[in-house]
Formats: sequence, C-alpha cells, structure tokens
Amino acid sequence: YRLLQYPCHSNNNISNNTGNSKDIMFCPNTLYGILLQAFASDQTEAGHTMSEAVRQDAVCVLDRDPACETLLEVVLCYKGFAALVCHRAARYKWKTTTTTKRKRSMIALWLQSQASAIFGVDIHPNATMGAGILLDHGTGVVIGETAVVGDGCTLLHGVTLGGTGKDSGDRHPKVGAHVLIGA
Repeated sequence: YRLLQYPCHSNNNISNNTGNSKDIMFCPNTLYGILLQAFASDQTEAGHTMSEAVRQDAVCVLDRDPACETLLEVVLCYKGFAALVCHRAARYKWKTTTTTKRKRSMIALWLQSQASAIFGVDIHPNATMGAGILLDHGTGVVIGETAVVGDGCTLLHGVTLGGTGKDSGDRHPKVGAHVLIGA
C-alpha cells in the first residue's frame, strides 16, 4: 500500500475535512492484481521469473547487508527491495500487455513514477535487472531504459546508470554479474 496516496473506497473517491473529494489514482485491489499477475507469470528477466528474482533479491539483502537481521525486515522496511519489486511488476506490464503501447506504458510508467517518488529509486520498466540485486539504501539510484544489471550486483545510493547521449538504440551501461558500484 506504500505505492498508493489514498486508500480505496467503494465510491472511488475520498472526502477530506472540507467536504471536497479527491480522485483515487489506483485501487489497492488493482495494484494487488498487477503484482499477482507478474508473480504468477513465467515471463523472464535476465533468465529469472519475477518470483525467483524477488526471492533471490530478499535473500541477498539478508546475506549482504550487515544491518539486516530478518527477511521480514527486508520485505517490510527496505525501500531498495520494494523498488525492485515495483520494477519487476512494471517490466511485466511493459513487456506483456497486449493493448496499445500507450496503455501498456502508462501502467508501467505509473509504477515507475510511484517507486521513484516514494522510494527514491528510478528504474525504467525496460531496464534489465538480474536476480539477487541489492540496492543498498536505494536513495538516488537511477537506471535507464537500455541498462542491464547482472545477477548478484550491489548498487549503493546515488548510482546513475544513465544515457550516453545517443537519441536512440542501446544507450545505457551494461553491468556484469556480482559487481559492486558506488557513487
């Protein structure tokens, strides 16, 4: 629910103390459905399904972050992990929705935007992320559209895998497996 500004109500709006109502951007049930579809999918990213990658991401945080003591801590509190989960769901929508590209990219880009605003981590839905990734602290991490991050990598806060200045094509860095990158 951290991705949603307001809780979902059956009338699709909420009232504040002034009696005005605000539209809801996304209902939690809709977001849950998107995540559930992505987790159940056999679509792969860097050779891993989303459920495999998320499991490896959670375990790697526990293994490589000395401040982390439990998997529950990772799932509930680690924004780098949460941002990766959002990225994986956004990538699923980016790659699999069969409607127009505009509709496909709007859901994926909304997830990216929410993750960026809430967690401070901006990963384009088309970027390729391996499994067992640790975004330590996460804040300020930016990963561009054609970037690739291999399995087992650790990215510290403030890392940008940005564009080369080209207008199109392959324009972002490729990072191999088990690499540590700091700002």
